[in-house]
Amino acid sequence: MYYLGFDIGTSALKTVLMDEYQEILYDSAQNYQYDEPEEGYKEMNPEIWFQAVYSELKHVAARFREQKIAAVGVTGQMHTTVFLDKWGSVIRPAIMWNDTRTKDEINALKKKLTEHKETRYISKIISTGSPAVNVLWVKKNEPEHFKKTVRIMTAYDYIVYRLTGCCSCDYCGASTSSFYDIQTKRWSEIMLRYIGIKKEMLGEIHRSCDVIGTIQSELCAKLKISYPVKVIAGTGDNPAAAAAMGILDQKEPVISLGTSGVIIYPKKDGDFGGKGKNVLFCAKGNKVINICQGVVQAAGGSHKWWIEQILLSDQMDADQDKMEALGENQVLFYPHIAGDKTLYSDAGLRGAFLNLGSYTRREHMTQAVLEGVAYAVREVLEAMGVKKMPEKIRISGGGTRSPVWMKIMANVLRTQIEAHQAKASPGYGICLLAQMADTGMKKRGTESEEKNIYMPDAEMEKKYEKAYRKYQRIHDAIMEIR
Repeated sequence: MYYLGFDIGTSALKTVLMDEYQEILYDSAQNYQYDEPEEGYKEMNPEIWFQAVYSELKHVAARFREQKIAAVGVTGQMHTTVFLDKWGSVIRPAIMWNDTRTKDEINALKKKLTEHKETRYISKIISTGSPAVNVLWVKKNEPEHFKKTVRIMTAYDYIVYRLTGCCSCDYCGASTSSFYDIQTKRWSEIMLRYIGIKKEMLGEIHRSCDVIGTIQSELCAKLKISYPVKVIAGTGDNPAAAAAMGILDQKEPVISLGTSGVIIYPKKDGDFGGKGKNVLFCAKGNKVINICQGVVQAAGGSHKWWIEQILLSDQMDADQDKMEALGENQVLFYPHIAGDKTLYSDAGLRGAFLNLGSYTRREHMTQAVLEGVAYAVREVLEAMGVKKMPEKIRISGGGTRSPVWMKIMANVLRTQIEAHQAKASPGYGICLLAQMADTGMKKRGTESEEKNIYMPDAEMEKKYEKAYRKYQRIHDAIMEIR
């Protein structure tokens, strides 16, 4: 039996096919681009996601006909909001998770939500890109679209709907929507009234391994699939990546170093202290896990910006072979070029280079970008409540391809870094959940998987500690001149 996973990413669809022994047979990426019609606006036609999924389904079904695809799982970007009418048609482009059009409304909304005990927690986590804020913006600015809306869902829920014809929502999507009271595990009546929607528009909450339906017969006919293919509810990309990295069975944080740097810290259900957004996850049964999530908005995004927009290069490892002794770089980089959600809830926060001199070469600045992201990750970890770094931290994502970056991470975070690649992706994680739904098999551990280990150096740690203390003062300095 085969298990197929789709990851609806910000800039690409990633597809993974796994066999019953949990080995990856197929792994591909299909790029696309979202629209930016105005400054701060980030939108995408959901049909682009579905056409990419259909193309990959067609390819996989034709290439791997010797075995049946037992189940399909869909994961993807969290927060991105899709609006459907009563016929199930898309009303307007989806508003992306990194959209900042609502930044001027957030403070007033937060203040309003603190007036009620039930919504005080929501007031702490609501931010630009949150589904509740996106819906409120549509209500105020596009009332004709708001009136037509009968269903609100995430990007991955939309693909599940297109594949099965059935609507679903999982604990992750609910708990990060800002419509949900994570303490009582119910949709917030106060929030629903304030935004002006009914809970039926959000749907019944499913466990991630719940089978929502099978691929519709018309689609199967086009794909020449003659057997039923289960489709599970799925979950967000960060819980899926965490499942792939074994976080559900451990206590250490894991980091996904992609466009954004996502820090996932497992906590007990009910422990909602510290910074970060608490993401609820339930695979099967009644056990709900609290996966606290913090984010550096532009982690890999800062590096990509520097390489492509400033250096005008397509070589992502540019300058890394020229970098001098780590820990001795005088240049500092503040990586919040896309604002911040976790530390300051400030969508208008911006980045900066400091300590530039006549001696500064571009490799110093490239190194500063990598170091600045590492400092930002550590700052988020500490704000989330990690008082002492664990013996090891697992990192996945595109950033792990850079040994220099991983060495920097090990020394800034003062811990062993395990860099995972192929088998630590959201696509692989959702395949594991699809298999769990089909067979009941629990995901095996990650200890046998290939990984690269990076250890901190005591002298280098001291140098980075001194630089980190300087880094921590940058925010207040920026606010003074903003």
